[in-house]
Amino acid sequence: MYIGFPLRVVNRESAPKRDAARYGKRRESVGTWGSGVFQNDHSLDYVGDLTDRLMATVDEFLKSPFIDQGFDQALAAIALLNEVMTRTGSRPFDHAAGDSRDPAPIAEVFLECFDKQAAGLVGDVQYQQEWRNVVAAELDRFVGLLSAS
Repeated sequence: MYIGFPLRVVNRESAPKRDAARYGKRRESVGTWGSGVFQNDHSLDYVGDLTDRLMATVDEFLKSPFIDQGFDQALAAIALLNEVMTRTGSRPFDHAAGDSRDPAPIAEVFLECFDKQAAGLVGDVQYQQEWRNVVAAELDRFVGLLSAS
């Protein structure tokens, strides 16, 4: 029975095994390995689910790149992923399972979309350049964080 705090597992080899259908490729044992907010399986499972949902938003935009609500939501998802990766060390791709993607083409699609479509949306060239700089900085951070892992 779960009573509100993670199970402290001293020997991870003897920890109970997870139901693979429910938890997929995540850790094979449950437990807590430190006192930090993200030093237990329950928190990291939640973070993994969150990064999956955020990447789904990005992937949806990549299917049909256009500056609209989808662009804004996907860019917000990238910004949130950057914060999650910085704070938790989690990544949206499971490299150990061979589920990795090069983040650079993702950034290229965003910037190509912006460069082709933004001029028609914003008449102020200075604002358009500031906007592009913000978009590019967030994408550069995304690529940098994923390339460092």
